Amino acid sequence: MKVHNVQNENLKALVYNGQIVSLQNKGEEYIHGGGKPEGLKYPEDRKGWQNSGKVMFPIVGSVNNHIVTMNGREYFQDQHGLAYLIASEVNGTSEEQIRLIQHHWNGSMIENPKYSEDNSRPMFLAWPDFRLERDIKLIGTSFNENYVLTNLSRENMEYMLGDHFAVRSAPNPEDNVLEPDKGKTFNLRDILKASVEGALFKPEVTSVFYKDKSTKKGFMFSTENFGNFMFWSPGEDAGMFCIEPVTQIPLEDHKYFFGDDSRVLKPSKSAKHSVKIDFS
Repeated sequence: MKVHNVQNENLKALVYNGQIVSLQNKGEEYIHGGGKPEGLKYPEDRKGWQNSGKVMFPIVGSVNNHIVTMNGREYFQDQHGLAYLIASEVNGTSEEQIRLIQHHWNGSMIENPKYSEDNSRPMFLAWPDFRLERDIKLIGTSFNENYVLTNLSRENMEYMLGDHFAVRSAPNPEDNVLEPDKGKTFNLRDILKASVEGALFKPEVTSVFYKDKSTKKGFMFSTENFGNFMFWSPGEDAGMFCIEPVTQIPLEDHKYFFGDDSRVLKPSKSAKHSVKIDFS
């Protein structure tokens, strides 16, 4: 599996196995490298989460009884859906840009890596036909990722969409400060407390400014057509936390998709979502 390099005069990104495994601004790394191939990992990359990102679709969060009902049919699902398990095809590259495409056909069952004989999780996951395109482009000091989701099935498709961005953190949790465009400022200590039982939810937030107080460096993380954020960390010693834009905060009863933020795609229609990380 090839590592793809995308760069301009300010930024450099590495893309591997559908994940952004590195994002540097003027040589300084901001992404946790858990998803890198073993030969490229530094010791700090082997701590914490062993991914750098994960696209969440068609659901975000846990699943009640591992079954999602849609259009009168039951589909086996597990935490965060199945998109992250589908290989990404590289469909065009340039020095500053890369396009990734995932296809899923209803007849193809996706093997569930969380299945084991002694648990209740399904062996295979399923969902109607869809295509997910991700266009990643570096412009000046901005990392831009545009998502285009297309319903290839013959019926309406309800869905949730989200992404994990695993960010390197400063050693002192209180030095990792996040300022949302709505609500109070918080830090990594707040994320760690919430992560004990799940994640820190920030509904109706479209952007957040991250700053490392110890270095005075940071970035603005803004979104379009997501509308909410989640934040998670596996532990204080992990050296990382996840910024997760999502279209819908998971419902407490894990029943999908009956929240006010539920999205619906008609057959052959597409929905666009985007993320921008600005270091200027």
